[in-house]
Amino acid sequence: MKSITIHNIDDHQTKPYQEFIDLQGDFKAYNEVQRLAERIKKVGFKYDFFTWECPEEVMHNEKTYPSGTCFIVDAHARQQALQLIESEGYTVPPVPYTRIQSESIEAAKQEILFLNSRYGVIMPDSDFLDENLKDLSLEIFETLHIPELEDIDDRETVFLEEDDGTEYVETEQGLSQYPLSVVLNKEQFEQWQEVKEQLGVKTDTLAVIRLMQGVKEDV
Repeated sequence: MKSITIHNIDDHQTKPYQEFIDLQGDFKAYNEVQRLAERIKKVGFKYDFFTWECPEEVMHNEKTYPSGTCFIVDAHARQQALQLIESEGYTVPPVPYTRIQSESIEAAKQEILFLNSRYGVIMPDSDFLDENLKDLSLEIFETLHIPELEDIDDRETVFLEEDDGTEYVETEQGLSQYPLSVVLNKEQFEQWQEVKEQLGVKTDTLAVIRLMQGVKEDV
């Protein structure tokens, strides 16, 4: 049976993922768990569950839990992804977890709000993205879910490859370098131009790449 890789370089304590208790209920809906599951299958499980361990018996959702129960503060999506992976026939070994300090279950729930707060905005034109996206394969790129990144180009977008292998993207502002390793050859470029003329629509970068790789989808 296939098994995923668990990365635990600091030798943190571990538990089966099923033993961690959901603490946030319907706070978030996870509609991209499949992407996360695919990433875990490809590169392994890398990020600890962050949990609150109750020091004494506690009531949660009309159920009593004994002392030592670990409630999830940050890992609800990872737990769902592991459930999905296991349903596909993979073995999921125990996962590492880190306990956070909290005075009570009510305070632990408040930590969920802080962990889901965003104190910054991702800049689509940042040097960091330029430097770190360029070597991503399409396979790994598709496991990302960063809304700002997916909206990086709401302009008409096509890829060009010059004779020297330099990658460019054509936008309404003209040609500019684009940090993605997947480019179109001339035949693919002509195919995309033809499809674009037929559809008469704009599409995003990832849809272009998928189309050129032969993936059928509405664009």
